[in-house]
Amino acid sequence: MEAKERLLQDAVAMESIIMRLVWLERKRFAQELATYGLTLPQFLTLTHIERGGSMCPMGELAARMHQSAATMTGIIDRLAKMGLVVRQSSPHDRRLVLVRLTEAGRAILERAHRARRERLCESLARMAEGDRREFMRLLRGYLAAAEAGEHGV
Repeated sequence: MEAKERLLQDAVAMESIIMRLVWLERKRFAQELATYGLTLPQFLTLTHIERGGSMCPMGELAARMHQSAATMTGIIDRLAKMGLVVRQSSPHDRRLVLVRLTEAGRAILERAHRARRERLCESLARMAEGDRREFMRLLRGYLAAAEAGEHGV
């Protein structure tokens, strides 16, 4: 069998594995988030706000989340009703809406992250230590290769 054919077979197998893994992890994570009353888009929004610092502009948040301003407004409306975020106008430009996490938002985000990590630890614990280290090494290698292709390197 030619190297190109083997590469294609590996790509087909990898596609199937990644699709199954992503579907399984997304399903499990959505179930975990539901216990906190959150959807995946709400969790991701909270995470982006946290990474954005103390006050995150709505427009920047929508752009980072690849969402329209209207969609992001709806997500923020629901999170504000839940008491997880607050909005305010910028003191420098009243047209600019800033969003920040509340203490309740930080707490629920930390609990959700902790629960996810605990479940991932449970899965990783089912692997032999050497396999786990090799798996992580290979994942990092694949990610680096994929990112290099993304950036045209």
